[in-house]
Amino acid sequence: MKQALSKLKDKVQLRRISMAFNTLNYKNSWRSIPLEIVEQGLAALSIKDLGYKSFNNEKVPFVRLNNGLIMLGPLPGFDYNCSPHQIRVIEKIFVIPNGITIEPAVEHYALIHNLIHRYHTEFAAFPYWPYRTKNLSAGDLFVDIGAFRGYVSQKASIMVGSQGMVYSFEPIPNNVALIKEAKRLNGFDNITVFDESVSTQSEETISFFMGEGQRNSEIINHLKEDVTKETTVKNCSVAKLCNRIIGSNLKRVIVSLTTNGTEITIAKEVFKLLGQSIVEYCEINIPIIFTEEEVLQEIPIFEEMGLFVEVNYPWAKLIMKAN
Repeated sequence: MKQALSKLKDKVQLRRISMAFNTLNYKNSWRSIPLEIVEQGLAALSIKDLGYKSFNNEKVPFVRLNNGLIMLGPLPGFDYNCSPHQIRVIEKIFVIPNGITIEPAVEHYALIHNLIHRYHTEFAAFPYWPYRTKNLSAGDLFVDIGAFRGYVSQKASIMVGSQGMVYSFEPIPNNVALIKEAKRLNGFDNITVFDESVSTQSEETISFFMGEGQRNSEIINHLKEDVTKETTVKNCSVAKLCNRIIGSNLKRVIVSLTTNGTEITIAKEVFKLLGQSIVEYCEINIPIIFTEEEVLQEIPIFEEMGLFVEVNYPWAKLIMKAN
C-alpha cells in the first residue's frame, strides 16, 4: 500500500513538473522543438528515398516516406520556411538511406525539417503530439484551409481512407501546383484541391497580402512586421464552403482553419450554417498565436452556442455535436 502511494505521489509530482514546464515554455516550444523530438520525427518519417522530380520544367526535391508517400517542395527560388540553423541540425542527424546515390542538398534538408514540423508534429507545442488530426477517423471529411504544400492534407487522406474525403484550400498558385502534383504522384483520389482562399466575403476574388516566408492574410495589419505585397486571389465564401461540406454527405467534419486573423469570424458562420445540416460532428482547429486574447474573450460565446472549447497553445479546438 505504501509503495502504491509512493508511486502515485511520484506520478503526481511528475505531472506537476510537466505542467510547470508546459506553463513556462509551451508558448515558444512549438517554434523550435528539442533535438530529441526532431530525432523522433525523423525516425517516424523513416525516409526511404530522396531526389528530384521534374515538374513544370523545374527540378523539385522530393522524399519518399516509409509509408510510400512522396512529399514535394520547396520550388526552386522559393523560401525554405526554416532557418539555416534548423537545416544544419537535420543535416547533422540525417542518415542517408542505403541505396541512395544522390547526395542530399540543402533543399532536401529544408523539406525534411518542414515535414517534421508540419506533417509529424503539426506545429504542436509540448508534448508535441499532432493536434489537428488527432480526432480524425476513417470516413471523415477533412477540410484543410490554408493548406500550404498539402502535407497535412496528404496525411489526412490516408487517415480518412477511401470512404472519406479531403478538401484542400490554398490560394498561392505555386503551393496549389505542388499539392496537385503530390495528389497525382500518390494517387490520392479522395483529395479535392481548391485554388481559393476562404473568407466571410461574398466576392469571387479578394485582396490578399503576402509577406516573407509565405506568410499571408486578407488583413494587411496582421502582417504589420512584414513588407507586404498585395495581390488578388480567388475567394470561397463561407456559404459556398458549407454547401460543399454538406454536399459531401459525410456527417463528421474536421477543419484545419488557418487564414491568419479571420478564423473566429469564419468559425462562427460555419457553425451557424452547419448546425442545421446533416453534419453530426464538426470540429474546427484554429491557430491562436496572434488571436489568443480574442479567442479567450469569445469562449463564453462559443459555450453559449453549445460548443466545446479546448485551448492547447498554439491551437484552439472548437467542437459542435448534434443533439
